Amino acid sequence: MVDFEIRRAAHGDEPYLAKVHIQAWQETYPGLVPDSYLNSLSDELAERVEMWQNILANPKRWAWVVVVNGSIVGFILFGPPRDENRDTYIELGAIYVLKSHHSGGYRSRASFHWF
Repeated sequence: MVDFEIRRAAHGDEPYLAKVHIQAWQETYPGLVPDSYLNSLSDELAERVEMWQNILANPKRWAWVVVVNGSIVGFILFGPPRDENRDTYIELGAIYVLKSHHSGGYRSRASFHWF
């Protein structure tokens, strides 16, 4: 049986979010993004951890994580819109689930969990 949870991302999740973020890009974008760039993402782990620390510390941005059997396998990120004159809107900034978990319906569950 699969132990499945969607919860708000918390301090301490940053390294796992960074790893999922990088791996999801590497799994999702071959053929669309140059392989040299995708391969270089693994070298950016420290920068991605710092990026996630800043995201989670920002009260105007929030993330939810998909946890399967105790491991973060995906995330959804919300925040203020990048477009001007949209102050009352919320933007879905990213949604990624590791390829090994695509068939679990986690992306749709995560996107509707917040709403």
